[in-house]
Amino acid sequence: MFGRTPRQLLGINRNFLRRAADPQDANTKMRTGPNYTGITAAIIGVGTAYWAFSLYEDKGAKK
Repeated sequence: MFGRTPRQLLGINRNFLRRAADPQDANTKMRTGPNYTGITAAIIGVGTAYWAFSLYEDKGAKK
């Protein structure tokens, strides 16, 4: 019905989990650590939305 069997769905992440063919490449990836850009952008976005919403609520309460 959806075009993929459960076995195919389980195999989607295999490339992501596969070990690097080059040991030096794997070593470099381990030493660089995680990339915090995405989580930092999410935290800033949520904080900005909370700040803007609080300003909006304050304006409504002063009427």
